[in-house]
Amino acid sequence: MVLGEKEVKRGRGNVSIPLVCASRERRAFAFLSPKETFAEVPIITHIIFESQMTLIQLHPIPNKLLFDIAYATPQNFTGKPVYAQPHCYLHKEAHEKFLIALDLANAQGYALKIFDAFRPQEAQEKLWDFCPDPTYICPPEKGSPHSRGVAVDLTLVDQKTGQDLDMGTPFDDFTLLSHHKNTEITPEAQRNRCTLMGIMTLAGWDFFTSEWWHYQLFHAREKYNLLYDKDLETSMMS
Repeated sequence: MVLGEKEVKRGRGNVSIPLVCASRERRAFAFLSPKETFAEVPIITHIIFESQMTLIQLHPIPNKLLFDIAYATPQNFTGKPVYAQPHCYLHKEAHEKFLIALDLANAQGYALKIFDAFRPQEAQEKLWDFCPDPTYICPPEKGSPHSRGVAVDLTLVDQKTGQDLDMGTPFDDFTLLSHHKNTEITPEAQRNRCTLMGIMTLAGWDFFTSEWWHYQLFHAREKYNLLYDKDLETSMMS
């Protein structure tokens, strides 16, 4: 459902961005970041409303925002796809802070690459069944911040070369080398992790000690409800 277009400033001219909204009740809503600076970033395309929940779908922007949704491929620690569809959603409050991080990263010559964002509770249960280790996988009964739409796994990419920055380990490397403050990785990797942490913390995100790639909103479990695949307009799991 295309509700119309909003003309916003971008670069040296203006561009019209279609506002496309969806909900399980088919109500018509449109959302733009309350901070006009970030409203011009054309990645708001689908908005899902379900009671008190709002998830916003993101899409790639060439050389600025990249996707490698690992759990939609066999290239993850389970060895097989967990998601049927490589969608990327964030809660509206996480989305606002993510736009700040994206702006900060791009201004320094980096793109952000997302490995995972909203993770349906059904997917969290599958991950826990495969690796029931609370050091790296949140027990389903506690509820991961990912399953609340307020966590993101990501890295930095050099906009000039298109190469991921060296972070010392790959994504989902469940070893001590993935922990923040680990000094067994190279100084370059330590600097790169600090750069990512600086961007994300300035944008209002909290970090997770044992995973350099994971950031989440503060007080995630106290403030945000668990969400399921059925809450989405388009399923990620089937």
